[in-house]
Order: sequence, then structure tokens, then C-alpha cells
Amino acid sequence: MASFFHYYANFDWANDMVYDAFFYKTRPRYHRSAREPMVVLGFHAPNANVAHTSTVPGTQTLIKEFRIADGRLSEPDMTWAKFFQSANVSLTLSTLQNGAADFLKAYSSYVKIDIQFWGRTLAKGKGLVGWVESRCLLLVVGKYTLHTSRFWPLLTAPDIHKALPELEVRIWPARFTDSDTNEGNDYHGCYLVGLSKSGASTINSKDDKQLSKQSLDKVLDRFLTQLKSDEKNYDPSTCWIDVSLARSSKVKQLRLDDREWGDYAAELDPDSDDENEDVDDDDISNLDNSTTPIQRTIPQRPKPTSTPLSSTKLRPASDVLNRFRWDPSLDPADYIIGYEDRFLGARETSLEKWKTEQTDEEFIPQHRILYFKKRAAGGSGEGSEGAKGEIVWERATRVDRVFGSGIGAGDGTKDRSRQDE
Repeated sequence: MASFFHYYANFDWANDMVYDAFFYKTRPRYHRSAREPMVVLGFHAPNANVAHTSTVPGTQTLIKEFRIADGRLSEPDMTWAKFFQSANVSLTLSTLQNGAADFLKAYSSYVKIDIQFWGRTLAKGKGLVGWVESRCLLLVVGKYTLHTSRFWPLLTAPDIHKALPELEVRIWPARFTDSDTNEGNDYHGCYLVGLSKSGASTINSKDDKQLSKQSLDKVLDRFLTQLKSDEKNYDPSTCWIDVSLARSSKVKQLRLDDREWGDYAAELDPDSDDENEDVDDDDISNLDNSTTPIQRTIPQRPKPTSTPLSSTKLRPASDVLNRFRWDPSLDPADYIIGYEDRFLGARETSLEKWKTEQTDEEFIPQHRILYFKKRAAGGSGEGSEGAKGEIVWERATRVDRVFGSGIGAGDGTKDRSRQDE
């Protein structure tokens, strides 16, 4: 093991290439392009170089880690326990992994890519994180192009290494956060890109440092502009993104974010509109049983077409909607939502097309949901008259075959096998 790290720590990656001496009897002939900082030959064409996607910053990081490992294994009293232990023990004890603890101390400056999400659609939160994470590589190496809009031309992604080739650049492949709690619906995290001068750097004078700072600011501003111009993935009403330059002292208190932004989190607050509906229905029932007529100064609300069979509180439509969307044992494509349209009356649509974001043009308040039903075989579930299917939740009759609230399955017994209290 020590020989392995020692050999590749001193390997001439810029001019030499790695190949299997048992497969290639003589030194292979390979034409190396300028875009290949590392060559590791495989056995088959056309991609003979299995490291053809390597980058200069990535190669520099690999060489640095090889040399660190070689140096530690060369120590006489080195043990495997010491080898895998971080040199920054104080940071390691604060829930940081060994590599992350070293990363927060290894660089003088960091590019901080902040993400904050407060939307109610958890799938969008997870998608936001994945989208930003996939774009972070463009900031480091800029090997790809990026669409800023559906109708705009392609723009070349900004590249720190190309603008400042004398800097050592490394991105940590995990999300950090400064939050000490995993509770709440407000998510905040950041990705870090470490920056430091290489040994051969010529940026020494004050003017050179000022010019380098201006070049870096331009790259960061352009990267942020491209992120915010992507209307498909960036919604300023539910999220916030920022890219800034931070000193090492500003990031040393961060910890790894182990929270999955896309995990299901039950809504603790009941649907206010649904609650109002239930209260109004109960009030109407009480008024009907009263023997003393009451003089009304406002128009009386019409009674529901179906008389409720129970006064037991019905789980709100939002709970049913979330159950169908996030329960892995259920398929949202199998269900249809019946709702009251302001102009067309009772209508139906598939659950997959139902919009919950208030900023969406097709948003419909959840208090207009009349029922949920299973999609019948061959039924489209669109328009005013979809295919006949089993009603699994209905506001008017208080039938709830999903959680068993209200009158349950409607046959006089609660369907407790589906309760999820």
C-alpha cells in the first residue's frame, strides 16, 4: 500500500500515462490531446483513455491527496487508525467527517453557493438541490454549456480555473449548513469551493491581487446570473440562491447537512379552508334541529347535496393529497380529483396534474376539492364526467377510505387498516 501511494505521488501525470504492462507488451502509442491532463489507458477503443473526462483541478486534487497519503505512510510510527484520522481532531469531534474537517482548514478562501428553500412542494426542494449541485461543476471547470432560457442562445459556463489558472480549485461533493436543527420547513444549505494559490503562483503584487479579485467577481456574478435566468428550475417566490466569496474564518463553523430536502414532512397545521367547511356544516345541522327560527341578515348558505352521516372530524383534503403523492405504496397516477370549478361546476382532473403552488396559473384552492376516487380501467379522468371509480374520500358524505376518519369506508365501520395517525 505504501509503495502504491509513493509511486503515484511522484508520477509525472502531465507527461506520462498509466497502462497495464501485462496487457500492453510494449509502450502503447497514444496521441494525447491538450484537454487531457491525465491519461489512464484501458483495453478497448474508442475511449482508450478511461480518464478522458478528468480536469486540471481534479488532477491537482488527486496528486495532492496522493502526496499527503505518501507522507503519512512514511512516518515510522504510523498506524491505520492514525492514517484514517483527521489532523483536525477538534473539527472531527463536532460531527464533521475527517475529509470535510480537513477541507474547511485547507484553503484561504471559499466560494460559497447558498441555497434556501421555503416552498411547500417537497419534490421541488429536492429538485432544486440536485439542479444547483449539478451546476457547481461548471463553476470549477466550465466544460459544458448552459441554457439560460428556452429561447436564448447557449452561453459558455463561467470557469474559475480558466479565468485564474494559478489557483488551486476544489469543490467538496457534499452540502454544508450552519443550522443546528433538522426541524422546520425552511431549508438552508451551501456548497463550498476551496481556493488557494499554487506554489508556482505569480500573483504577489497588490495590483495583481486586485485584478484577480475582479476577474473572480465577474465569474461569480455571471454564474449567479445564469442560475437565476433558468426559469424552469429557479423560482424566486419559493427559493433563494446566492454566490459569494468567504474567508476561511467564516466557514469553519459549518457542518455537513445530512437532511434530505425531499423527504416527506407531514403538515402539522390543518387546512384552514377544510376546517371552516367542517364548522359550517356542523352549524347548519345545529340550526336545522333548533325549534326557534332565527332571523338572518345575510343570505343563508345552501346545504350540501348529500347529507353528512357523521359529525366525526374528517381528515382535510391536503392530508389525502400528500398521502397519495408521498406514500411509496401508492401510485398518484391511479387517482382522480373531483373539484368545484367557479364557472363550469363539478369537474375532474388527474391527481398528477393538480397544482399546489399558489403562484401557478392552474392553482385551485384545496377547499374546492369535492372527492378523490380511484381511476377506473380505461378511464381518462378528465373533464366533467370521468370514468366511474371507487370514491376513497368525499367531503359531503365524510367517506374516508384512506385514513379511516369521518365515517370511514361508509359501511358503518372504520377502515382502521388504512389509518395513519
